[in-house]
Amino acid sequence: MKRLLSLMLMMALPGVALGQSDGPELETILQRVRARVTQHYLDLKSLAWSDTAKSEVLKGDQTPKEKPRTLVYDAIIRLQEPASDDHGIPFYIRPAGELLTIDGKPAKKNEKPKPTDPQVGSPGSLLFLLLTDSRADRYGFSYGGITELDGRKALRIGLTMAQIAPPRVTWNDSFVFFGFRYGFQVSGVHWNKGSIWVDPETYDVLQIEWSSDPFEFQRNLPMRGSQKIRFEQGMKARFEPMTFAGPEQTLVVPVSFENTTTITKEDGVTIYRGTHGFTDYKRFTGDAKVIASEGPAK
Repeated sequence: MKRLLSLMLMMALPGVALGQSDGPELETILQRVRARVTQHYLDLKSLAWSDTAKSEVLKGDQTPKEKPRTLVYDAIIRLQEPASDDHGIPFYIRPAGELLTIDGKPAKKNEKPKPTDPQVGSPGSLLFLLLTDSRADRYGFSYGGITELDGRKALRIGLTMAQIAPPRVTWNDSFVFFGFRYGFQVSGVHWNKGSIWVDPETYDVLQIEWSSDPFEFQRNLPMRGSQKIRFEQGMKARFEPMTFAGPEQTLVVPVSFENTTTITKEDGVTIYRGTHGFTDYKRFTGDAKVIASEGPAK
């Protein structure tokens, strides 16, 4: 296990480029960020935390359109060793959680979340920074200089990711009592642009944001004519240093994650928002088992 973790750290140190960039200063920053992200995940394997997962459907003015659903989990992550032919990343992570409450009420014994419920959150939003050249060529990085984040200085790194193929729309025309319901599902949407804010002293990631390019499509509906629809997605994850006692140790941990899908039609805007609040961190001793890969995971 120690040999494997040492190999992971070696893979995260300078010498492996990260996709496209624009200068030696940025390359140095990315190499240091990569090393800190690797350590971030190695540190997380020794922690447990509470994950308050909330799913909401909102109107365009951010007011509730449906009753939200809130689940609380006791969560950890496990490291997963890649398959023998996977040389693109040092490890994957698998989140695991025990359901504690549903909408404020204790979960029943062996109760599981519904398929439509928010699941235990994955702190894997930084995992792409560990990709090696063979897997990172779709990502672009640019140095945005020194800026401020919540009143503190930070280095900003711009992100881009190439959209190889256009998104796809699958329609579901189902008959209901009063007529047809025209549902749809959009797949193949990728993050196209974003930013990372980095602590200029430690090179720890403080915040990351991604958004997709707007995707517009339309369909002719009986009795309604042509309807134009606009589809967008966005995410934001935040991180903070946290100090533990006995022995004293400061680790950078995730504190929040938010994912939104915005659908704009002629008759209004609907926002689907999922949030995770990570609190009540507990550190435990012992080593983590790296499980064999059964396929791609994040």
